[in-house]
Amino acid sequence: DRFWWQEVTSKTYKELAELYPFQNADWDHWKAALYKSPVGLWRVTGHRPGQGGYEGIMTISRDGDFYKAEYDLNDMGQKGESITGNSKSVIYTGYEWRGSGILNGTETREVYALSEDGNHMTGRWHDAIYYDIGGEFQAVRLDGADAQVLIKSSDYIRQGETKEISLHGTGLTGKVSADKGLGLSIVHQNSNSVTLQITAGRNIAPGSYRVTVGQAETAIVVYDKIDRVKIMPEWTIARLGGGNTPPVSAQFEATAYMKGKDGDIKIGIMPALWLVAPFNADAEQMKDVDFAGRIDQSGRFMPAAAGPNPDRKYSTNNAGNLTIIGRVKDLIIINGKNHWPQDIEWAVEQLDDLRAGDIAAVSIPGEQDQETPAILVQCRTRDEAERAAIENRIKETVHALIGISPVVALISPRSLPRTSSGKLSRVKARQQYLAGELRA
Repeated sequence: DRFWWQEVTSKTYKELAELYPFQNADWDHWKAALYKSPVGLWRVTGHRPGQGGYEGIMTISRDGDFYKAEYDLNDMGQKGESITGNSKSVIYTGYEWRGSGILNGTETREVYALSEDGNHMTGRWHDAIYYDIGGEFQAVRLDGADAQVLIKSSDYIRQGETKEISLHGTGLTGKVSADKGLGLSIVHQNSNSVTLQITAGRNIAPGSYRVTVGQAETAIVVYDKIDRVKIMPEWTIARLGGGNTPPVSAQFEATAYMKGKDGDIKIGIMPALWLVAPFNADAEQMKDVDFAGRIDQSGRFMPAAAGPNPDRKYSTNNAGNLTIIGRVKDLIIINGKNHWPQDIEWAVEQLDDLRAGDIAAVSIPGEQDQETPAILVQCRTRDEAERAAIENRIKETVHALIGISPVVALISPRSLPRTSSGKLSRVKARQQYLAGELRA
């Protein structure tokens, strides 16, 4: 209906030339810019979804027409491994870093952007084959860097808890202090990292608390309970693999929030129990949960191989439509290790004379402000010898399970607090125990 060729050849190109002229002030500025060489030492920090943060040093040198980066990094997650390797890159337009390298024996690709002043770099690196596996990346040139905290080993601490938290950045040599209510002592300190033992008082109000190291400042969130969990990304697509085509996985993380006066307060990314469920009735009918793929306990969903699959209805392929569920529970964290309270409770419930629903496993401040497990048990016997025997069996069972002997409190029947739906409230049980409100 339109004479499009006439419009393109008579009008459109003139409009484009007017909107995007070949000569303009931005183009002249870019041509005249003196780009700063990236050669030197860089402070690197980043986050690998599902695995946690990392930090370290990147050394950049010139290599002919390329730039070479040497990485000496540390994993801040539970593995605590070193991450080493190197890469070779080209910098396009003076700012766009495109590199290929190897980290811990895995071939990688890098897509970074340098800031206009040449002192900052941001972007992402990823597995050369599985581009969905990788890490967010930020780097600051060490020479002349301001005092700043770039990343923390943890963003939060629970009310009444003592926890080691490491701050990583630049210029971290000054005096360490914190807002009132947070107790802290220095475990280790140098210009790039500070490890603190932080204690959140039992009666401290939940909220955000400032921690300063000289001129550098960051915030630690103190929480008493989790009110909401958000799974990220909210939706995504994982691609089936098959033949020479590798699958594309999807990585999920669970972020916890608590209610504040002015809205929800972000606590941070937390460990979760990961499950999949059918997204709708069609997915349930087609049994997508059984065929579409699986999710591991780091939150990574790995799709199945492509079909057709003779075991499926209509012999269709293994595509599916799933809901990802991340359940953040009241983890017990002892000496940096995570323990599911449900696992401890189940083990104790298997003992003679104890019933399901009568046990709550929580953590409480122990000696030298270290967290210790406490097992709260609704006990029906009043015989002292029987009560002592129950205590000993519980201690032996828990020690065999997690390697630590717990505090055991035998309390009155029907005294463990419940939610309105009848579920055990471990947060409230812990609070009541510490307040002396749960009695034998």
